[in-house]
Amino acid sequence: MKQLALLVLVGLTIIGILACGDETADPTEAPVSTVAPTQPAAAPTDTPAPPPTDTPAPEPTATSMPEPTATPAPEPTATPAPEPTATPEPTATPEPAPTATPEPEPTATPEPTATPEPEPTAEPELSIAADLAPLGDNLLWVAYFDNRTQKLSAFNPSGTFSPELVVPPQQPVPDPSEVGRLVELTAGKIYTFFVAGNQTVELNGQSITFYKGLNPIVWK
Repeated sequence: MKQLALLVLVGLTIIGILACGDETADPTEAPVSTVAPTQPAAAPTDTPAPPPTDTPAPEPTATSMPEPTATPAPEPTATPAPEPTATPEPTATPEPAPTATPEPEPTATPEPTATPEPEPTAEPELSIAADLAPLGDNLLWVAYFDNRTQKLSAFNPSGTFSPELVVPPQQPVPDPSEVGRLVELTAGKIYTFFVAGNQTVELNGQSITFYKGLNPIVWK
């Protein structure tokens, strides 16, 4: 308020100064109007400036502070204690049942294949075979023992030849693999015939009687 009053006072002072300036104008200046005044102009009256009015400053209004309202403290809420969780007992892992390893079945050992004994090979068609053909199947074998060389040879169409039946007493019996083949009959030599039964036949232009078993014959 004091500032407002001061502004008003300054404004009025400026207006008074402007008014006084008009009165001190130069008297030598010609009047503007060409008409002579009938009476002298009245002197301006100084208007006193109104004294500044002290505007009383408003008294501060006491602002009543609100009394703090007591906020009731919240009652503590009882938090229920968590019930203990039962720990699950460990599950027993079942042990796998032992797998029985199958025992390998015994492999049957194949029985050895019996090697068939070779059938007696028929003697090739020799001159002795032609000479003894009249005897037929009654002839089992014929052999010759050389006293000079101590060698034994045989013609064995039946495969039943036995060396010990021909070798003289006190002579070593040769192995069957060492017996030679008899391929012909020579005149004047003694041959041992072994027949299955009694038989009389014509051989080499003469009639000869054979008896079952061994028959020493001089070939002519």
